[in-house]
Amino acid sequence: MFSSSKFAEATESTTEQGKPQDNPNTQSKENSPDIIALAESIIKLKTQINKLQAENDDLKKTIDAIKSADDESEEQKKNFEKTIKQLEKDNARKDAAYDSLLRVNQGLTKYKDMVAGNENSDLIITLSKNLKSEKEKTQLLNDSIASLKAELQKAKTKPAPKPNGTTHTTPPTPKQNTEFTLPKEN
Repeated sequence: MFSSSKFAEATESTTEQGKPQDNPNTQSKENSPDIIALAESIIKLKTQINKLQAENDDLKKTIDAIKSADDESEEQKKNFEKTIKQLEKDNARKDAAYDSLLRVNQGLTKYKDMVAGNENSDLIITLSKNLKSEKEKTQLLNDSIASLKAELQKAKTKPAPKPNGTTHTTPPTPKQNTEFTLPKEN
């Protein structure tokens, strides 16, 4: 680290006994390059420390981001598992409904076969629909007749108004069951 000129100056400032002489000019010249080199190395080390701290902070942020991403992926995984379970339940219900429809369809195939072999199958289907609508209309008419009979019965039981303007009230007679119901089909 010492250059030859520094070594020469250092040897000239020594006394006969080999001890350095107290010369302030010689000491400042001799120590200044070492102090500068030391200061430069301190600056370099401090710069490296700052860079490493920044890199460390970046790595900590990256680790935190990875942890939060892992948490999000775990939550997403749980949601997917719930969705899968729900879809499996829905699929089981649909399979049960499908099986039920197949059983009902098998029960109705005998009617289909009966109608399919007949050349008047369209006529049979049309007549069946018309019969159903006529039954509904008949039920409505029966309901209407029953309500009209009830109103007629009420009108008959009302006393005629007295000439002086007061009405005589009689206790109402109990209603008789006048509704007509169709017998059940086999």
